[in-house]
Amino acid sequence: YILPFIHAVFPRMYFVHVIRDGRDMAVSSNQNQYRKHYAALFGDPTDRDDIIESCRMWARTNDDAADWGETTLGRRYVQLRLEDLCSSPRETTARLLDALGVDTEAAEVAAQSLDRLPTIGRWQKLPEDLGERLTAATALALRRFGYHRV
Repeated sequence: YILPFIHAVFPRMYFVHVIRDGRDMAVSSNQNQYRKHYAALFGDPTDRDDIIESCRMWARTNDDAADWGETTLGRRYVQLRLEDLCSSPRETTARLLDALGVDTEAAEVAAQSLDRLPTIGRWQKLPEDLGERLTAATALALRRFGYHRV
């Protein structure tokens, strides 16, 4: 929401866009962003927790952030998935540090403190029809961010 403002203050900024599967985000108990910003994005106030709408909001905000980063920052926009950071920390950290122009030897140190989060893939425990609805509601964004198993 505030990337253009931050960029105005720090025009040489890098933006590391860490993305987590929106379906996991939608079933999280932390829905503060959804509650605070849904109406501003969609013009439809919400007074209920709705995981489909939360997932739609994830898609919209991450698509918008990625569009802005790619267009405005170019090579100073770095995108990585949280799941990759947890499953392949050394490779993901090396890619990140390389994109930031940092010596990739540091990847070894950074990778040692990363563990797989137990909540990764939690959306898969939903009833099958609800999981399918979440996937369908955000399929384009899921594919864009590398969630090919949708």
